[in-house]
Amino acid sequence: MCLWYALCQLYKNKIQTVISVIMITLSFIVITYSGITYLQFRGNEWKAGEVVEGDFKNIYHINLINYLAAGKNESYLLNEWYQWIQEQPELRWCGLYYYYEEEKIMYASGEILKMCGIEVEHTEEKCAWVGCDRQAEIPVGSKFKDADIEFEVISCLDKNSRFIGDSYISGMAVLILLDEYVIVDSDVMIKENPSEIGNGIINNLYYEVEKDSDAALFEKKLRDKADELGLDIYGINNLEYLFEANARDAMEMAGERYLMPLVLALCACAAMCVCSMQSYQMNRHDSSVMLSCGMTRRGISGIYVCENLIKILSGYSLSLMYWVQKDRETKQKTFIMSPDTYYVWREYLKYMLFICLGLCFVYTALCSIPVMFKIRKNKFILCRE
Repeated sequence: MCLWYALCQLYKNKIQTVISVIMITLSFIVITYSGITYLQFRGNEWKAGEVVEGDFKNIYHINLINYLAAGKNESYLLNEWYQWIQEQPELRWCGLYYYYEEEKIMYASGEILKMCGIEVEHTEEKCAWVGCDRQAEIPVGSKFKDADIEFEVISCLDKNSRFIGDSYISGMAVLILLDEYVIVDSDVMIKENPSEIGNGIINNLYYEVEKDSDAALFEKKLRDKADELGLDIYGINNLEYLFEANARDAMEMAGERYLMPLVLALCACAAMCVCSMQSYQMNRHDSSVMLSCGMTRRGISGIYVCENLIKILSGYSLSLMYWVQKDRETKQKTFIMSPDTYYVWREYLKYMLFICLGLCFVYTALCSIPVMFKIRKNKFILCRE
């Protein structure tokens, strides 16, 4: 009954209904857009928490972007420095990695796999590990040849083993599913060809400090060794600092874009409150008749709650149609070039749409409070105007 009366009131106030729905639609679109923008810089921290083992405060990233095009002598010095780091007792592990999506091959030191909780067997020989979906093609115990080097496949990874993506710190929060990958010991590749160190050391060199070790003291020790070799370190920071810095920089660059959704949401909510009160005034006579025929004040309040809910859900539905179309366009643009990026973007979109669905009921409650209070306290609701 409340739903039917609410629909009738919306029809009586067609212009007001259309304006309200448009305001709510724009509000949801902007909120979703801003949320996706924010998640692109915050989401990598949350996604990392799904796979990274250990405290972000103890896991450090070494930035050596200056050696993007390292020469032969620099590669030799980087190798010496890298080997020295691996031998230090203050560390739980140290390693680097890089991978190629098309070939489904990942180069990683056996130690760095521990960062994402992947424990593998390791021998003194040239080791390789295979994802569970490729063990029929490359069985354990077989040989895997890469760059004229034969590796022995010594174990199979667990199902759904994942690792953080390339340039994970500054890019989209892509997690690599390793089920179809072959993982090769990068330390062997570097030993055979020292220039290979440039592939992983630029963005993906990490180490984890033991809990009882002094991280600041070890960093000084590491920098002193680099200075001794004549190497220039761009930065050494733990994951907690890097994630916080990225989010802070993103908010500073976005500026008022983070305030705009809040302002628009408040404006939409205020407009809905005004429309709800205006609807009450316009339909006051009808409410008097219903009250005199035995309907309770609670029932009359329910009509206005349903009215607000219908308008808000209509606005949400229109915003949903907009984002479905936007999702199709994004898929066409990015799926072929970078499907992982598209999947992350879509995950953020689903998350924000779910939040907006929850906001529908928050909006409804906030917008209905004034009119519910008015109906409950007004002693003149039976007066004919």
